[in-house]
Amino acid sequence: MAGSLDETRIFLTDNSFYMVRSPLSAALKKLPEDIFIKIHRSFAVSVYHIDSVHRDYLVVSKETLPIGKLYYRSLVEKLNVIE
Repeated sequence: MAGSLDETRIFLTDNSFYMVRSPLSAALKKLPEDIFIKIHRSFAVSVYHIDSVHRDYLVVSKETLPIGKLYYRSLVEKLNVIE
């Protein structure tokens, strides 16, 4: 999921997407918090579709997405990953 100030694109596994008129933070409040996690100020992902996690980025369906420094710790904790 990628977002701007007032719009959020929600990408599906088939590479299609929905555009919603809502900031990312508001869209995340409507989604299950145990499934979706914010990884960057502009990105959130489903924990079910993460292929690999690295210090600065993760891979979802062959796409590389950045992990913001402020979000890395909560991502690792949510996934119960040992650093």
